[in-house]
Amino acid sequence: MHRANSIVLRALPLSMTLYELIFGIVVICVRRSGAVPGRFLVSLASITFAIYCVVAVSMRQLEGFRQLWLWPLMAYCGAAAVTTWGIVILTTEPGSVGVVSGHMVLGAGLIALCVSTVSLTSVHFIEIARNQAHLDIGRRNRVAWSAASVWRLTLIPFVISSIGLAYAVVSMCDGRVDEQVGGHALFAQSMVCLSFASIVHILARQMNNTFLTRFKWRYSVYIVCNGLVDITWGIVTLLTCPTPFITCGFGMIALGLVCLSVSGKAHRVIGSWHDVCELAYVAAYFPLFAGILGMLMSSILFSTGVDQNQYVWAAYTVAGLSAVCISAYAMVAIPSVDPDGDQICERARRCYGIDAVRARNAKLLAFGQAMDTAVRQERADITRAEAAARRAAAETAAVEEKLRANPSVKPEVARVLRDVEREQRVAEESRRAALREENEIELSEKQAESVESDALRPVGDGPDDASGVILNGVSVPADAARKDSTDDSGKESDKQ
Repeated sequence: MHRANSIVLRALPLSMTLYELIFGIVVICVRRSGAVPGRFLVSLASITFAIYCVVAVSMRQLEGFRQLWLWPLMAYCGAAAVTTWGIVILTTEPGSVGVVSGHMVLGAGLIALCVSTVSLTSVHFIEIARNQAHLDIGRRNRVAWSAASVWRLTLIPFVISSIGLAYAVVSMCDGRVDEQVGGHALFAQSMVCLSFASIVHILARQMNNTFLTRFKWRYSVYIVCNGLVDITWGIVTLLTCPTPFITCGFGMIALGLVCLSVSGKAHRVIGSWHDVCELAYVAAYFPLFAGILGMLMSSILFSTGVDQNQYVWAAYTVAGLSAVCISAYAMVAIPSVDPDGDQICERARRCYGIDAVRARNAKLLAFGQAMDTAVRQERADITRAEAAARRAAAETAAVEEKLRANPSVKPEVARVLRDVEREQRVAEESRRAALREENEIELSEKQAESVESDALRPVGDGPDDASGVILNGVSVPADAARKDSTDDSGKESDKQ
C-alpha cells in the first residue's frame, strides 16, 4: 500500500469535515433564516469525521500499527456531542426552527454513532485478508471478534435506527407541520442508520471468518432497498405535501443517495470475499456518482430559490449530504489486500509476522509435494508386487494341472513347485514391505499436518522473542496460542 494513497484517503473525509463546519458556521452567521440548514451542516461534520476514523483505523493496520482504539473513541465522542446537541435543541427551542433543526441534528448524530460503530468494528480489518489467505470459510478466527461480539456490534446501529424510527413515527403523527417535517427527515436518516447495521454485520462476520457464501449479496440488497425507500418517499413528499416539506423532500432524496453510497462499501467487501467479482471494482465509484448527482441537484436548487427560503434551505441540505457521499468514497475505496501481496507495507509484515507465515507456507507446500511423489511411487510398487503374486499363482496352478495329467514328470514338477513357492514368498515379502512403507508415509503425513498447525501458531514480533507464536499471522503469547489452537470449525456460528 503506497503511503500517498493512505494520506489521500484520510485527507478526503477530513477536508469534507472542515468544509461542513465552515459552511455551516457561515450559513448560521450570514443568513438570518439560516439556523436550520446551518445547524444541519455543522452536525454533518460528525458523520464525515466518523468516516475519517473508519479510514484511519483500516489504513493504519495496513501500515503496520496496532494501537487503533483512539479513532473509534474520537468518533463516538463527536457523535455523542452532536446527538446531545440535537436533544438540547428539541427540549429548549419549542419554535418551528428549533423543532425542525433539532430533528435533523439528532438524526445526523444517530448516523454518526452508527459510522463510529463501523470504525470500532474495523480494528480487526486486516483479519479479512488473512482469513482469505490462510483459513477455509467457517473456521473461526479466534483473533478477531467472537460470535457474540458480532451480534452485539450489529445490535448497536440496529437499536439506534429503531429509536430514530420510533421517534420519527411519533413526530409524523403529530398535528403540527414542523413536527411532521422533522419526523420525515428523521425517518430518512434512520434508514441510513439501518444501512450501517448491515455494513457492521458484514465486516464483523468476515473478520471472524463466518461470513458464508450463501449470504453473499443479501445485506447489500437491504442497503439498496433502504436508499430506494428514501428516494421514493422524498419524491412522493415533494409531489403531495405543501411548501414547508420542500426541504424535507429533497433532503430525503439526498439521504437515499447516501444509502446508495454506503451500499458501495457492502458491494466492495462482499464482491472480494473469496471470489472477486467485477462489481467490487465498480462499487468504489458509487459514492462519487451519488456526490456528483447531489451537487448538481443543489446547484439547480440554488438557482431556483433565489428569493424562496425553502429552496435555499433544500440546496444547503443537499450540498451537505453530497459532501457526505464524497467522504464515503474514502471508506469504500479502502483496499482489501492479500497479506502475501505487495500492497501491504514492510512494517505491517514485521508487525503481524506475515513474512514468517509466507516462508512456512512455502516449506509446507514443498514438503507436501515430496510426500505426494513418494506416495505415488509406493503405490506403484504395491501394484507391481500384487501383479507378480497373481502371475506366480497362475503358474502354480498350471504346474499342478500338468502334474495331474502326467505323473511321470513328478520330480521335475516338484522342483518347479519349489521355485514357484520361493517366488511367491519373495513377492509376499515385497508386498508386506510396500505396505509397511505406505504406513510410514501415512504417519509422516500426520506429522506434516502437525508441523503445519505449529507453523501457523503465533510467534514474537522480533527474532529474539521466543515467548510468542503466530496465529493467523498475528503475534500472541505462546500459552494463549496453545490454549486457542482448538479448531472451532465444527461449531458454525451462523444462525441465519
